[in-house]
Amino acid sequence: MGQQQLLLLVLATVIVGLATVAGIQAFEQGQTRANQDALTQTAVKIASDIQAKAKEPSQFGGGDGSVQTGVTLSELGYDASASASSLSGNGNDSGVYKAADGECAVNTSVVSPSSGTGATAPGSPVVVVSCASGQNHVAASVQGTEPDQIETAAVVLGS
Repeated sequence: MGQQQLLLLVLATVIVGLATVAGIQAFEQGQTRANQDALTQTAVKIASDIQAKAKEPSQFGGGDGSVQTGVTLSELGYDASASASSLSGNGNDSGVYKAADGECAVNTSVVSPSSGTGATAPGSPVVVVSCASGQNHVAASVQGTEPDQIETAAVVLGS
């Protein structure tokens, strides 16, 4: 009977240990996903601010209904005084906005005739909001002034 009790105790210890390891891994994955969701929310918020700016009349510094190239985070009311980091890329880099969940930057480009999609006409500007934090990188592209003209993409680097 002593051996059976000892075997049961060892088995219970192994099961509890495996459950603890599985719980820690699930928590880490949840934390990564929560950070990615927060970055996506920040990128979409900046993208909708860009759309709102585009809808303003030009007398107030807006785009008269079209998305502008060269829009900066400072013009949208974000503190973009941080120096450019890994987010600086091609296009008109406007500085880096340090949010609580990561860093964001705005880049603009023009859709070339060969890469134009059905949603975006060739020659029209596309504003890309890039946000990053640790392993998470999120991008939101603004292709027009309608809410459905914001597209997001997320990448988790490493494992």
